[in-house]
Amino acid sequence: MWRALGLVASLALAWPGVASAQPAPTLTYEQAVRLADDGPTVRLAVRALELAERQLAITAAPVRGEVTAGYRWTSGERDPGVGEPIDLSAQGFDPIALTLTFPALGLGPAGDAIARARGDVTRARAELASARRAALIDVTSAFQNALRARVSVELATAEADLATLERQAAELRAAAGAATPGEVARLASAEARARNAVNAADFEAAAAQRALELALGGSTPPPAGPLPDPAALVSEATEPAWRDRGDVLAALLSVADTERTADATLRDQLPSLGFSVAHASGDADRSVQVAAAFDTRTLQPNLSISYDPDSGVTGVGDGGGSRSLTVGITLRVPLDPTVGSALAAARLARERAELQLELTRARAELDVDRRDFELASTLADADLARAAADLVRADLAVAEARFASGALSELAIARARLDAERADLDADRASDAARLAALRLLDALATDPDRQPVHQE
Repeated sequence: MWRALGLVASLALAWPGVASAQPAPTLTYEQAVRLADDGPTVRLAVRALELAERQLAITAAPVRGEVTAGYRWTSGERDPGVGEPIDLSAQGFDPIALTLTFPALGLGPAGDAIARARGDVTRARAELASARRAALIDVTSAFQNALRARVSVELATAEADLATLERQAAELRAAAGAATPGEVARLASAEARARNAVNAADFEAAAAQRALELALGGSTPPPAGPLPDPAALVSEATEPAWRDRGDVLAALLSVADTERTADATLRDQLPSLGFSVAHASGDADRSVQVAAAFDTRTLQPNLSISYDPDSGVTGVGDGGGSRSLTVGITLRVPLDPTVGSALAAARLARERAELQLELTRARAELDVDRRDFELASTLADADLARAAADLVRADLAVAEARFASGALSELAIARARLDAERADLDADRASDAARLAALRLLDALATDPDRQPVHQE
């Protein structure tokens, strides 16, 4: 009878179980990583980068043009008080004009707009990289939880089955007078608790699987397979990419923006010169004008060409013509009494941005140090957990030898095997914590984990 009970216990606790002829589909970690790179948050960041690049292309266009044209009707008359009234009725085309500007020179306000657009692209690229790292951390955490939750269900089921066998054995002993009713009741209570633990483990496994599917943005099979070795994800030679961190990059862009604002304030308050050249020609029926202008405030040249098809030069009769070249220089001297305050405000804004950059850099360094310490701590915990699991495995080997010599019952050896599996699960979870700590350190360093050497556990 005891040998039969032991055989049932061994079959119930067989690990990892008999594989089916056609194994169910599973999700590997590599597949999960690829799916994470196309998750909702990453797609949003990709769209933001595309929008920033489009905006830069618009802002930094080499030339902008505008064509204007129109037609005008006028009706009425003027009474000069002497002589006949003058008929004011008229109709005709407005001048057809083409105006060109050249913002791509990168000077003045247009240059500031281009620099800001480039900064937006740089920020969007950093945010995309950060979104990918964050998605990888989220998916790795969900993958690990779902993977370990499935193991927990198997262990909880094996624990409940073992509790059932122990209760049945106690009932047989009680029938033979070798056990008390209280011992049987205690084992029955332990069995009920074990069955409740199975239900709780089932719920946690289902919740972990839903969390994984939510992180990946769709239905996926259960996870399986090896995970990267935490210690191999980060090397000692890894250098922080400060300019790729979102907070540091934002502070750097803020400093650059305040510098541009200060330069623009000074440019607006200094005297400026405007230069213009215009050539006009025409006759009594039509006229053409070509003009170019440039001033030291906007630093943006523009060219305009206009043609009036039905209005000639005033004062020119039939058969006559007119040509002229005009060159102009204009001096503008601002008389703003708040110029001192404006320049002081620009200087203070720049100093504030520089101080904010220093503070952000110091906080980033502290964040890296903290993540580095967390990684070292979790790696040590993982080593200790694995060492503890090895000790339990060594105890199991002794128990196997005792069982082979007949000095240990089959229920006791089943309990030892179950303890060894639980120790392995604890070691795996400690390794999971170290793996997440490694990914968080890489995120703090603004380093892509894909660039790091990856080894399997």
